[in-house]
Amino acid sequence: MKRLLILLTTLTLQAQSPHSVTLTWDDAINPPDLVTYTIYRSQGLCSGNITFAKIATGIVPHTFVDTTVITGNYCFTVTAVVSGIESAQTTPLGAIVPASSVTNFLIPRVQ
Repeated sequence: MKRLLILLTTLTLQAQSPHSVTLTWDDAINPPDLVTYTIYRSQGLCSGNITFAKIATGIVPHTFVDTTVITGNYCFTVTAVVSGIESAQTTPLGAIVPASSVTNFLIPRVQ
């Protein structure tokens, strides 16, 4: 069986408030016209025995925004899929999703 490789020269996460995590990556090995990506996520820290859930498949661009997160710690990994063969998962990366914050809070001036 042929093993598929994914070489991510960069895999970055950016947690934002309100609740989302943006993943971006570069794939320097797989043919761009044949590859799709699968995103996996685990709630909690990226340590110990991590159990990932598949949250997205068939991703074509090198960016994915997870808007289903809530405040807390998450661990993400990505795989490449070419012709139905899935690569090994990338090294997991963690994200901390902050609590929502109030911005542009205006207090009316009393006259």
